[in-house]
Amino acid sequence: MPTDNENEVGVTHSKFHTKTWMAVAGAALSAVGAQAEPLTLTASHNWVHDSNFARTETPISDTINTTSLQLNLDKQYGRQTYTGMAKVAAVRYDKYGSLLNNDAKQLSLGFDSELLQNWRVSLDGNYGQQLNQFENNKLTDHVIKNVQTTKNAQAQVIYGVSGIWALVATGAKSTLNYSVPAYSYLNYRQDIQGLKAVYYSSDLLNYSLGVRHLNTEYTLSTEHVDENDIDLGTNWVVSGLSQMSATLSWTHSKRRLQADRRFSGLTGYINWNYTPHGVLSYGLSAYRTSNTDQFNQNYLSFDPGSGAFGINSAQLAYNNRATAANLYVNWAATGKLTMTAATAWNRYNVDYNLIGTSIRDTSNYHSYSLNGYYAVQRWLKLSAGVVKYSQTKDATRNPYSGHAVNVSASFIFD
Repeated sequence: MPTDNENEVGVTHSKFHTKTWMAVAGAALSAVGAQAEPLTLTASHNWVHDSNFARTETPISDTINTTSLQLNLDKQYGRQTYTGMAKVAAVRYDKYGSLLNNDAKQLSLGFDSELLQNWRVSLDGNYGQQLNQFENNKLTDHVIKNVQTTKNAQAQVIYGVSGIWALVATGAKSTLNYSVPAYSYLNYRQDIQGLKAVYYSSDLLNYSLGVRHLNTEYTLSTEHVDENDIDLGTNWVVSGLSQMSATLSWTHSKRRLQADRRFSGLTGYINWNYTPHGVLSYGLSAYRTSNTDQFNQNYLSFDPGSGAFGINSAQLAYNNRATAANLYVNWAATGKLTMTAATAWNRYNVDYNLIGTSIRDTSNYHSYSLNGYYAVQRWLKLSAGVVKYSQTKDATRNPYSGHAVNVSASFIFD
């Protein structure tokens, strides 16, 4: 597993580096525990009936079955740590199967090594292929098989692993492509460079100050977005009861073709988990993002289908910004039974051109969920839950509402 120093000095406010956030997610679901084996194979099946799966103004219901096979690697060898994950999922729709059935794929590899006395090098890469979220398709064609493919790679060098000060340099690249030609104007390449200093005031508290530069090129329109950020961050652990990670950023971005659409303001995130007693834990995750990093993954979110806390994806349209908050309460009723209640709120700020007219608009999204999880054996886990959601209208989104029920089972093969 990564060391404390690795988790604490991981890149902040970057979609590529997830070690810090997975540490927070692990604390949020302490009942799951760490994997005992370096190599783990998991098979799972998830059944969902959604009253408005396509997120359209006139609800369209369907039942979706997802069968997954996932192989995880987490192996430490001397001063090196090797991590990896390969997952394939057969996603099958009942009514719209001839149109939407697909096979999702995900692959990630990571390598981390300490060098000499005070250096650490980290390399990460991942590949993903899945259907675009229906609510992010065009207003007029939500129900289409629009497959998005993402590729990300990052290199990180840390100096000061064993001291009270550390310097972290990061370089990263990513690409996003859509399978439907009508969405190719959203295809992009992105480069990130960052440098920050981290100060450890104690083993449980550190602060960081850094700068980042993001360059995003939309490959069809040749639009370029340059963003510069100044980040002030902290990681704080209080006797294991409370854990918080936060970054406040001053962000300035400008466009090459649409020069009037500049953004200057505060962005950032906070992830906080609090466990006052052994059976109850509470969590808050909030973020505000500019529209440059469309797949910002720097916030903790609860997935009602799988029951996992992990790194969610805040996908935005071409000219959107977003502010969001996620709250949850986790109740470990027994050693085998856990209940989780969660709610999420998103506010989208839209800046949109329509036939030469500039439109500025806002909309809101809400969801509420309740899920239960039962560990029949260490190798067999069952879950069931409900979720209710709604979205108001803006210039790029349909209003919609609906609810869903889900049942799943997972089998772990060591």
